[in-house]
Amino acid sequence: MQKNVRYTLILVLLFAACKYEDGPVISFRSKTKRLCHEWKVDNLKIDGIDSTQRYKDSCNCNIEIEYYKKPSERASQNILLWKCIRTPGVCCPYGEWSLKHNKKTFDVNITSCGGFIGFGPIREGEGSWNILKLTNENFWFEATYKGKEYEFKLTWK
Repeated sequence: MQKNVRYTLILVLLFAACKYEDGPVISFRSKTKRLCHEWKVDNLKIDGIDSTQRYKDSCNCNIEIEYYKKPSERASQNILLWKCIRTPGVCCPYGEWSLKHNKKTFDVNITSCGGFIGFGPIREGEGSWNILKLTNENFWFEATYKGKEYEFKLTWK
């Protein structure tokens, strides 16, 4: 009887770990590992209005998040913006990132070589993105920029 209860409990936990609205309840992959992909913007709302096409027409960056740690070295946490609409010959914007506030905020500091036209919180400089959902396939965040609320829904590319 106790074995049946244990197996049932294990099955319930595994089922609960699969997915919920904000991400997995239990995950064998850390938030850092779930973040480290190349992401593309599938949906964007600005103050609740669909602005996906506006983003694609003006910036259209894919966001690549990297994390490297070598023994006896400080971890390297890079963010790269690929395939952006920008002046030809200008380097891709890049920077560093970190997780803050109990890993619910994604802080970025993006640098550009000039010629990069950012879009809202995806721009040169420092910013904080509040994580709404983070799974292996989805990274949703919101950020405020110049008094407007941006809600990005990214999928793994």
